[in-house]
Amino acid sequence: MKFWRANQATLQRASEQFGVPLEISVDIIGVETIYVHYMGNFRALDALTTLTFDYPNTPNRVERMATFRKNLEDLLVWTRDSQIDPTTVLGSYMSAIGIPQFLPNSIVQYAVDYDGNSRIDLRNSSADAIGSVANYLKQNGWEPGRPVVWRIAGNEGSQGIAQAAADSQLEPRWSLAQLTKAGMLLDQPGLNMASEAATPLTVVDLPTPGMATQYTLGLKNFYVLTRYNRSFFYALAVYQLGGAVKARMMAGA
Repeated sequence: MKFWRANQATLQRASEQFGVPLEISVDIIGVETIYVHYMGNFRALDALTTLTFDYPNTPNRVERMATFRKNLEDLLVWTRDSQIDPTTVLGSYMSAIGIPQFLPNSIVQYAVDYDGNSRIDLRNSSADAIGSVANYLKQNGWEPGRPVVWRIAGNEGSQGIAQAAADSQLEPRWSLAQLTKAGMLLDQPGLNMASEAATPLTVVDLPTPGMATQYTLGLKNFYVLTRYNRSFFYALAVYQLGGAVKARMMAGA
């Protein structure tokens, strides 16, 4: 909440410009760096060079090396164009940079100068970080005013349908009509089922050791959050934390 209060005007401006709720931008930053406290002190150039040419021997080694090679190229292009010494850029051990933990590829595509000083500084400028996060989500398809998730009813039949439909695919591929025709019920009072029949959905499964798997329905905005980090748990954490922080801010805590 301290970060929210300190940057409230910038957060509001970004929300109005990009259509992304304040709490979503705030809590991506919170999850990524605990509100600017942990941004990483590894040289991005060293990290990317290692990941490009000496990636561990895993089944996806070739694909991952190609990804990091592209990010190494983008780091060098970005620092050249910005007149930055590439050896001075610090980030995580995976070369995620600054307050929003952008990889160089995301910096090139989505980072914006949001404090108006004619340069992008994601490590020291909260304004640049806020604007860049909101722009990232907008460019990846955020739908202003739309929900992130819908709750599935807790009855055995609905949960069984969710279990059968869950395939760990991030991109929405079921329609609401398909799921309800199969017998799924939703715990969403006031939802107009007819007007939302064609809405594409992801059946989100959240397995926890020793506990029953939880299921929910992710809409397009949930999918956009997984574009930032390809994890159902990450996307739901950002959404739920955002709601909790917003509630405390509104309560004046």
